[in-house]
Amino acid sequence: MRKRFGIRYWAIAFLASIPVGSTFGDALFLERFEYEDGELAQASSNRWTPTTSDSANPVLYVVDGQLTWDFTGQVADPVNNGYYGTQFSSSAISSGSLYTYFDLEVPEAPIGTENTAGIFLALWNGGNGYRARVFIAAVPDGEGGIVPDRFRLGITKQSGSRFSAVYYPEDWAEGTGLTVLVQSDFDEEMVKLYVNPQTEDDRHVVASDGAFLGIRGIAVRHRDESEEGNNIGVFKVDNIGVTRTFGDVEPPPDFPPSRITATGAPGGVIAVNWSDNSNNETGFRIERSESGTAEFSELAVVNANRTHYLDESASPGNSYIYRVVALGDTDLVSRPGLPAQTYAEPETPPSPVLRTLTEAGTARVFFNGHPHVIYRVDESTDLENWRAVKIPSKEFTFFLEPSQSGRKFARIASNRLSIPTELIGLTEAFRMPRNETGSIFKLSDFGATTANSSDNDSLAFANAFAAMSFGDVLEVAAGEYHLKSTVTVPSGMTVRGAPDDGSVLNTQGIGQALRIAPGSQDVTLEGLVIMGQDAFLDDGVFIGQPGGQAPERIWLSDLRIERFNRRAIQVRNAKHVKIEGCRLLNALQLGGGGHGYGVTLNDSNNHNNWVTGCTIGPVIRHGILIQFSAHNNLIEHNTCFETTEDAYDLHGEDEYGNELRFNLAYWESDLPEVGTPAGFGVGNTGATHDNSGPGNWIHHNEVRGYHIGVEVIQGSHLQFIDGNDLMDNIDAGIKIHNGGGNSLYLRGNFITGSEVGVQATLSAGLVVADNIIGGNITGIMTTSDMTDYRIINNDLSGNETAANLGSDEGEYLDNRE
Repeated sequence: MRKRFGIRYWAIAFLASIPVGSTFGDALFLERFEYEDGELAQASSNRWTPTTSDSANPVLYVVDGQLTWDFTGQVADPVNNGYYGTQFSSSAISSGSLYTYFDLEVPEAPIGTENTAGIFLALWNGGNGYRARVFIAAVPDGEGGIVPDRFRLGITKQSGSRFSAVYYPEDWAEGTGLTVLVQSDFDEEMVKLYVNPQTEDDRHVVASDGAFLGIRGIAVRHRDESEEGNNIGVFKVDNIGVTRTFGDVEPPPDFPPSRITATGAPGGVIAVNWSDNSNNETGFRIERSESGTAEFSELAVVNANRTHYLDESASPGNSYIYRVVALGDTDLVSRPGLPAQTYAEPETPPSPVLRTLTEAGTARVFFNGHPHVIYRVDESTDLENWRAVKIPSKEFTFFLEPSQSGRKFARIASNRLSIPTELIGLTEAFRMPRNETGSIFKLSDFGATTANSSDNDSLAFANAFAAMSFGDVLEVAAGEYHLKSTVTVPSGMTVRGAPDDGSVLNTQGIGQALRIAPGSQDVTLEGLVIMGQDAFLDDGVFIGQPGGQAPERIWLSDLRIERFNRRAIQVRNAKHVKIEGCRLLNALQLGGGGHGYGVTLNDSNNHNNWVTGCTIGPVIRHGILIQFSAHNNLIEHNTCFETTEDAYDLHGEDEYGNELRFNLAYWESDLPEVGTPAGFGVGNTGATHDNSGPGNWIHHNEVRGYHIGVEVIQGSHLQFIDGNDLMDNIDAGIKIHNGGGNSLYLRGNFITGSEVGVQATLSAGLVVADNIIGGNITGIMTTSDMTDYRIINNDLSGNETAANLGSDEGEYLDNRE
């Protein structure tokens, strides 16, 4: 079985196919950048020397084992940033050839003009001389502009610039991962650039090197050679190898387990999960220490290829630290994970009291429910034989139709959910803006005109804000305005449009309409329409920035945003942002790499945000998307419809503790030909994504008409999927595959009208309990690699096949067929 290295299948697949002449260990230089803590100062025992020439732009870091630059901030002037260099030879190499291999990912493509380009990798002489300069550049569209969200690669001679670069005859979509080879031929005085080559005769481009320069090392850096205000986006470099012979590369060696996570789970246990980075282990040993002590003791040994263990011996109140050892000829010991402990089970709420309201012979039954309890409706005509028929809707109501005998009885069965409530959803009381305490200003008093496309009404906004004070309100009267530069809304301001979508902001030639800068506080935007009038608008409202000080207490209310390329509302590193009652639709692009999203919540400091009551669609790719370690956000009472990819998406890269409840996703027209969208997606297979983090709670939602109701992939462990109505989704109600996830809890869901109700592969610790799964071709289907499952107390009647289990390494108990 081939294992993956880091998050990149594509790199290993390519490297393994190259004719192997020697191992990486025999190469002149190798660097894999496998650093879990992300601290560059520890890179390869300080063999690399980091410097930043612009202290205001410290954008060089290691993320998930990759050396990463982020240049999306539109730097004011071209700068050299994040220089990393190492010397691999004590004497200069000046004959024969050098072959430099590296893996490249471009999560965000260059932006700017057709001349936007920057050097990011070069051979060097150990001083200030560089050779074989490799460029990332924007892709010209042939009309003086660029093709959005694509990039190209080029190479120059020793003294070359972007204008003398020879570019490879292909371009790539944003988000693509490549393996690149640069051959430096000293005898012929030329350099060759290859992409994903398999032989030395594969397609390449050649730049004549000219001037002689002996090589001692390699440099990875950013040098922006673009015009002011442009930049080369985000790029990642990994797996650098320098050899003397083509093909001196083989797959990465075994590494210790990584990404050790331990989290309290239902049943008083701690779920321990890890990534398997070895090829030939005989098993894994799980070791544990009590927090505060340095000594680890053996807890258990599990089979090879396992990535999951449930610690049932943990004592309540104690905190534990875990590490995992890959056993083999040489034991590979992981770094310790973070401390974890069990949690107190929530108290059992009282049994609900049913109340009825009869209308035209039909009884509407309602009760006060509790979000930590799953309820099921049982019906009977004789008070002896009961049949499970439905899980109540999110309003805790159901309807009772009389039988032919004229009698129908109903009762509520309930089962408490074991949810670690202190970890999931908002962790503190939501804080609204503290504004609207001052005077009212009118935009028309500052030079704004309506229905005049030759004016730039952005200037009127700027003039108004200059005259206003914290707490003042700017009223935008009904009419059509024209924004030709981005409007930055200062702290303390309220901007309010006219009722009934009366205030329309048309954008021309700009990438962002409204901007709320890092560190801003107490801003309200209400009742505005943002409409792109050309192909340039990327974001309707952009809040914060990666790595910036978090904006706080921001309220976006009743906005309508249309005709944008990337995101209607983008939230980066912010907290206490409420997005309420917005309508987001009709994106201009729906391709990969960040196009056509309704709302995105990104970054590790993005938490305690609240998206509620929004309507998103049609012509949208993802409706609401959470990614890059964003955590403890609340998504509720929204409607997404006819999205071309997952409507509500936990998009990969460790987002955790988010709560998604009482939302609707539906398709009413024919399904799109592109993608296999799900109502809710957990994890992502993209080149810059991976698994979602633990403790996300998807409950009491409704999905109908998608391919999949809820999809879990990429080893997204410890997810809670409870009380959802998943109806008429073509492939599956819930599908766990493509790396799956361990410790998944599927409880109290109502699943009907799919090919498979619950389909699961490559997962352990799966709990499927108290669900009603009927009216499907197959109720539950698992594969032979499923272990440690508990399928208990489900109603599986009404399926053509109740259950098709590929393994008996679990419990299948008390299920009604």
